[in-house]
Amino acid sequence: MRDLINNRRGQAVLPVVTLLMILSLLCTAALTLTRTDQLTLQAALEETQAYYVADAALEKTLSILQSRVKLLDSLQINKTYDKKQLTSLLAGLSGPDKNCLQSLLNLFNESFAVLEISRSDGTPQQPAQFTGAGTIHSLSLTKTAADAGGYAVRLEVTGKYATAKRSLVANVRFSRPVNDLPGTLVQQSAEFINAIIESPLVVLADTDFSADGLFYDGIYIKGGCTLGPAANLAAPQLLATGPIVVEAGAVYTGELKSGGDVLINGDIIDGPVRSCGNVTVLQGHVGRPLNQGQVIRWDGSIYATGSVTPMVSDNFGQAYAATPQAVSYPFPDFPLLDLAWYARHCDYYLSGHQTIRAEDLLPGIYYIQGNLNVSGRYQGNITLVAAGSITIPDSALLQAHDPAADSLLLISAGEISLQPGADVAAALYSREKISLAQQARLQGLLVTRQLACNRATVTYRPDFQNIHPAWVTTRLSIISWQEKYPVFRID
Repeated sequence: MRDLINNRRGQAVLPVVTLLMILSLLCTAALTLTRTDQLTLQAALEETQAYYVADAALEKTLSILQSRVKLLDSLQINKTYDKKQLTSLLAGLSGPDKNCLQSLLNLFNESFAVLEISRSDGTPQQPAQFTGAGTIHSLSLTKTAADAGGYAVRLEVTGKYATAKRSLVANVRFSRPVNDLPGTLVQQSAEFINAIIESPLVVLADTDFSADGLFYDGIYIKGGCTLGPAANLAAPQLLATGPIVVEAGAVYTGELKSGGDVLINGDIIDGPVRSCGNVTVLQGHVGRPLNQGQVIRWDGSIYATGSVTPMVSDNFGQAYAATPQAVSYPFPDFPLLDLAWYARHCDYYLSGHQTIRAEDLLPGIYYIQGNLNVSGRYQGNITLVAAGSITIPDSALLQAHDPAADSLLLISAGEISLQPGADVAAALYSREKISLAQQARLQGLLVTRQLACNRATVTYRPDFQNIHPAWVTTRLSIISWQEKYPVFRID
């Protein structure tokens, strides 16, 4: 009987031991799964933070480049610049370009605050093993295209947080800022009467000249050009991508270049004449007159891809027909500034029409919801944007306190008018028209749809592009922005 009881006790212990073993295995598995979940959660959080660091670093990189987009001129097309190559490039730069590149390199030494991730109860949730800031693991940029209108750039940034790394790639386009454009840029039409233009004149449309004008840095026309009977112009060169007509009575002194045909009824002093088409000389002359006994011969040369008619004449010197000519100029696009952007992002918003003393202005962007009348001496870098017209009164001064450090940009949705005798140092941008009356003087640059310059003087200040903040008029377009190895590719 005792042996039977002992056997039954042994049989009872066996299930208990088995159950305990199963429970032990289940607990071990549960602990393992919990640990795995914790590690997975930690890795996911670190990946998220690394992505956030890359995103923040990419935004800062774009902001730095937008502040000095001219730095991109120092980069070769389709060459990728990483930290090492950017550091090597730094030695050959100076001034604002060097400062901009140094700001990019400083990003490698910067700590990026991480994104706060909250639990469902609102308390912050951070990785248990690492609570420091994120850093940039790598940064590279490639200038993929460049033209007169701006640049296309590919940026790649890898953010690092703890052991996690995430990479973002962005393809963007920067426009050239207004202060980086030619001295005088006109979109549609330009009218000059006894004007003195000490800057390149660039017109993006067919142009007629009908009065006197002195152009120290050349005339560049995207289209055809006609010199009327009363035109008397002088410039180092007049270049037109279309045909050129010099009417009887017109006088032009300088080199003439045409992407089309040239018809000469007036006088081209000095010359030569270069045409990608045909050249016809009727009553006009080319060169300078030479008195050879009873005959006056002109000595200017004519070069044409096509024909020269006539081939021999006393009205010019040598003719070179069937001689290929190349006529080109890097015409920029006319910048279309978004005035509504300035209304949203200005430092100072003024309602209604305003009359302002420049001495009362603080550095920054002003938006005037109306017309603006302004004069005086300004200090700092100031941008005035008017929803209406802008006027500088008769004989008024609008000058910098320190020309080497101070700058003024006037932007108008309407007309900008320099009244007689006004003396202005600024950059001007108008969606409609800029008018300079008698004895008015502008030192700086101007960009406008239409221009009327009546016995006034425009002097280009190329140093303006290094003084006024470029980001104010540099447009940034994001073409793509995604992870380098996305799960779902966005086309």
